[in-house]
Amino acid sequence: MSFELVSESPANGVTSVRPKNANAYDIFIILKDEYDIWICTNGGEMKNEVFRVGHIGALTHDDNTTLVNAFKDLQRRGIL
Repeated sequence: MSFELVSESPANGVTSVRPKNANAYDIFIILKDEYDIWICTNGGEMKNEVFRVGHIGALTHDDNTTLVNAFKDLQRRGIL
């Protein structure tokens, strides 16, 4: 995938991700509107550069698979 991790010391509850070839906020909107998947947006100057993926709470292996499959679909569509 064309992402890079932002932090060298990630938090326990979320992982900050920077898309290499796409707008992070656009990815958030597409995942929300077209796939019914919610990731965390970033604010301020990094709004378009970084999003965060939560990994605590009532998440399952299938939830992670759904997100990865959505990212793969975005790649096929030329968005990522």
